[in-house]
Amino acid sequence: MKRNVRWLFVVCVLVAMTACAGNALSAELVTYTNPTDGYQIGCPEGWRFLSRDTIDTVLGMVTSGNLSDIDTSTLAQYKAQIEQMDMVIMAGPLNNNINIVYENTVIPFTPSFMVDSVCPSYVAQYKTIFADLEVLDAGSVVTVGDMDFAHMAIQAVASGTEMRIEQYLYPKGTSLYSLTFSSRGGFEMEPVAQEVLASFVPGGE
Repeated sequence: MKRNVRWLFVVCVLVAMTACAGNALSAELVTYTNPTDGYQIGCPEGWRFLSRDTIDTVLGMVTSGNLSDIDTSTLAQYKAQIEQMDMVIMAGPLNNNINIVYENTVIPFTPSFMVDSVCPSYVAQYKTIFADLEVLDAGSVVTVGDMDFAHMAIQAVASGTEMRIEQYLYPKGTSLYSLTFSSRGGFEMEPVAQEVLASFVPGGE
């Protein structure tokens, strides 16, 4: 449960940050393969992709003046979160983010267990952070392709801007994948989320 709370904190920190600039969703997805677990997922072309392998390169570009659409303090926060966990970040236009966290849970979980035991913890934590929180989905099992995810969604106002967070949790054996889609200002994340989720292939397949 402590790990779940930690993930929640990371999500809220990322949403509060100023995201990298990027283009709108392209029809093309660039495939990323995780070196630890082997899972694959598509990143929308034109979005900034940040991982343990790329974060230092992006930092160097900012420091040298070759990249000006993100500041070093924001990147430093991203770097700290990426290095703390097995996490990647897709930073898109207008402060919209997607992040994926891979975790080995030792004990196998199911989507139903995640809905019953993890999603309520997420909602409770969000309620302590946002005074005007609207819970859109407190926890349900949703199917994307042939995969069942535990899903939850909230909406709130942060820094005067409406924001929405949707989380999809996919357990497979002792592997747990947390995919979080954070959008602001009415950005239509749903088409992006569906394309990215459809591209997701868990490790070992």
